Amino acid sequence: MNKKTAKELILNARGQLIGRYGQAILVIIVALVLNWLVGSFADLAYTGTLGSYFFRFIILIIIDLLLGVLSFGKDRYFLSLARGIQGLSPADLFYGIKNSTDKAICLQAVYTLASVISVIPSVYLGFFVVLTDKQAATAGLLIKLFALIIIIVVKMFFGLCFYILADRPELSFKEILVESNRLMTGNRLKFLFIVLRMIPLMILGCLAFGFGIFWPVALYQSSLANLYLDTIGEEPYNPLTREEPKETGTSQPLI
Repeated sequence: MNKKTAKELILNARGQLIGRYGQAILVIIVALVLNWLVGSFADLAYTGTLGSYFFRFIILIIIDLLLGVLSFGKDRYFLSLARGIQGLSPADLFYGIKNSTDKAICLQAVYTLASVISVIPSVYLGFFVVLTDKQAATAGLLIKLFALIIIIVVKMFFGLCFYILADRPELSFKEILVESNRLMTGNRLKFLFIVLRMIPLMILGCLAFGFGIFWPVALYQSSLANLYLDTIGEEPYNPLTREEPKETGTSQPLI
């Protein structure tokens, strides 16, 4: 298979989402709502003191680790979509609850660690530095940019972990990390180009009363699944070529 450019991967993802945007967006919304609902319980522990802040922070870390099963289910869903598998359901989001749960949580720890590192400047400025409103606004923008850079860098090495787990659950946690890094070698710029192409769409989505953000997020998730298939040399499903969709069970194993 000829390697595709970032633009070709995104175009392919758009084709795969035709007629499936509603379900794909529903999967994303359900994952976000569950993350928000579970995470909101940690706010009950915060009373405004430094001690309660760190206690809430620890609870959020634990919750984020456990919600790795949803991240696994979401990535597996979009991988199935990229392969043209029929019969997908929003219930596929919960696949990780009963399958490879321990590995999904361990892999999520990589992203959780990145999130922890990204909020360190925010914690320091919030509790130990007094800023004017203008300085706080500038600092807030820089902190968000710093957090985005941290997440992107981590994804450039380990962004394919959940796809690998879906295809090769027999691999250990360490082996999955090594394999993700191997597959991303030579494809990091392609991943970065996908991210850069999505940012303007996400900004426009935010301006569209916020709800428009779900369309580019679905496109981003599908594009990453296509990137994974591109790295392993598998031709993704492309409805624009009028290929027959694959039936569940005839594609590359996902369990």
